[in-house]
Amino acid sequence: MTHTRFLAEDTDPRQVAVGLAILVLLLVVGGLLTSQLLWLFEEPAALREAVTAFGPFAPLAFVLMQAAQVVVAPIPSHVLSFAAGYLFGPFWGLVYSMTGAVAGTFVALVLARRYGRPVVERFVAPEALDRFDVYLGEYGLAGVFVVFLLPGFPDDVVCLVAGVSDLDIRKVLIVATVGRLPGYLVLVLSGAGVAEGQLYESVSLLLAAAAIGGLLFWRRARLLAWLRRQPSGDNGRHQPGS
Repeated sequence: MTHTRFLAEDTDPRQVAVGLAILVLLLVVGGLLTSQLLWLFEEPAALREAVTAFGPFAPLAFVLMQAAQVVVAPIPSHVLSFAAGYLFGPFWGLVYSMTGAVAGTFVALVLARRYGRPVVERFVAPEALDRFDVYLGEYGLAGVFVVFLLPGFPDDVVCLVAGVSDLDIRKVLIVATVGRLPGYLVLVLSGAGVAEGQLYESVSLLLAAAAIGGLLFWRRARLLAWLRRQPSGDNGRHQPGS
């Protein structure tokens, strides 16, 4: 077994096409429905006031929620990132989302590294754990980057699996942060746009991002091959005593 099914070159293109078509359909239908219910968003200040009622602890509460979703995944991260833009605006929404995501990733990596594989096996199915072991063993940090860059992959699982691998935690954290940034930026900007009444601009941005993400997914094998050719030193492997 040289690579996992979710990034295999022989993945059925029809499954990918169907998935992208469903995503586009959901975005279009969501945009149409939201335009009919736009009155729900006409008072974004009221929603912001409800959140900021927590005073100076409102950003901290959101950061902790974003961090928690990485570790235990009760709420999809893209939902929180969109909400961050809607509630806090493009700049602070991105800051709070990325801060929470980085903190959660760090906690997941450290816990997995500290308590080892028996603990990770309680959260990750054995079959999935075996597949990601092989995947990270073959692609290393390049594989981590692609998982966090492309939407739909279980990046929370990768955090735990990477923690029990021989990859350097600091490098995994950096790569995961860089990989997350484009997607989070798009979602935060879209949420901020909806808050400002720029509904169609936000939907267009999401559609454009979905198209780019679909193209990258379609060429994921080439992307991984190119990334592996880049100079990376020890490829992020953890060295004893480091």
